[in-house]
Amino acid sequence: MAIIISPRTARRYLRDINESHLQFRTWDGKTIKNLIELACYLKGCNEEAFRYHVSRDYNHFSNWVGNVVLDQDLAQQMSLVLDRNPMRLIVTKRVNLLVFHATRMTSGREKAAMILEKAQLPEEHFVTNSGMAVRDIWELREFLETASEHTVYYHHAPPRNDFAEWVGEVLLDFELADRLKAAFNREDMVQLVSERIAQLEAFKVSAPKRYNLQEYAAHVRGVPHAVRI
Repeated sequence: MAIIISPRTARRYLRDINESHLQFRTWDGKTIKNLIELACYLKGCNEEAFRYHVSRDYNHFSNWVGNVVLDQDLAQQMSLVLDRNPMRLIVTKRVNLLVFHATRMTSGREKAAMILEKAQLPEEHFVTNSGMAVRDIWELREFLETASEHTVYYHHAPPRNDFAEWVGEVLLDFELADRLKAAFNREDMVQLVSERIAQLEAFKVSAPKRYNLQEYAAHVRGVPHAVRI
């Protein structure tokens, strides 16, 4: 049975680890920030460097993937491998699978379920200038309804529109993002978000049923092309 990976989850696993203290530091002085860089490192590192990080007693690579990247499935596969080339192939295969899911077209029902999903990682949250963390579209509506005029204006002062940017880049709802960009005031944004919630809930399903192999890569920013290493 195929494992369902939502576009948002795939993008989460492919993201750069920007916190320097969480990046992987290799024995030979390299810094690894994401899975693609890990695959490239495994291709080019020498055996001595690889052996420093992998033995029968420990596996620094799989620990980092599980504890920092948070891809537990890949970490489990890597933990069973003691040789460089098989590990490289496992990581490369996983990267290509994630890129596919990050850029795949979903059906209307799948797309609705994905957009309504709560953002899991702190770096995916919309943190307002008042300190509130918005994690999903319902919380966005609540914030727009209750926040002060000053706070809303801070995020919606032309030419910026932080709300539209977050809705597009994190929730991957490009339709609502485009509408929010054209909104004039708080009332317009509340109405647009409320209408979108009603529309999405009408299509919502508990889980994706099948894949549509068309891509919507043109809409997804920041996702690399398939890796061949």
